[in-house]
Amino acid sequence: MNTTPFSQQMMDLLKANMETRQVPKGTSLFQEQEPSKHLYYVWEGQIQVMNTTGDEKLFVIQLYHPGDLLGASTEQPDIPCCFQAEATADSVVGVIGVEKLRELMKEHPELAVQLVKWLTLMERSLQLKLRDLFLYGKQGALAATLLRLCHTYGVRRDSEIRIEQRFTHADLAKFIGATRESVNRMVNKWRKKQILSVEDGYLIVQDSHALKNMCHCMNCAKEVCRL
Repeated sequence: MNTTPFSQQMMDLLKANMETRQVPKGTSLFQEQEPSKHLYYVWEGQIQVMNTTGDEKLFVIQLYHPGDLLGASTEQPDIPCCFQAEATADSVVGVIGVEKLRELMKEHPELAVQLVKWLTLMERSLQLKLRDLFLYGKQGALAATLLRLCHTYGVRRDSEIRIEQRFTHADLAKFIGATRESVNRMVNKWRKKQILSVEDGYLIVQDSHALKNMCHCMNCAKEVCRL
């Protein structure tokens, strides 16, 4: 969950003021260039936030799971969104508008403080993803993505970590704005070096230290180092 900056009291307040919306798989939650006027809470399912690069590659920015918040800035709600969000599974979300959120912050100043902390956490997570990609290239970005998958879906088995959700090479490519072919080459190289393996379609990280070295891992908290 990415809601650790909020107290239980403030999370209960937000949830009590949200409307529930069903979002079938493949349905957009919001689109690029739309005004950013809502905050969303994922009750069930999974939401991905993504963008399309200049050469038409799909770049998945973040995955949101039950217990996560995503959405609007309260300061400049009329500025268009830079990303789009889509349900990757049948989902249920809570929705609260920016105007209602502002009313709640006036009544409960502590909510405003906690919201700023949450926005800072979200910005930090995005900064680190951009750092991995721009400073350490596709290899560093893929290594960091695998570590984030470990934190989000991983189950430790002795010295290995099994990622308990299937991800294809095409899926991994979308997380780093690369082609499937380039991910194939990197994964095959790492399998030969026993850094990574595949078991019944599931990724197994055999040497997380090697991945950390490739992306100059800063050992960030798990609420930041996640997908």
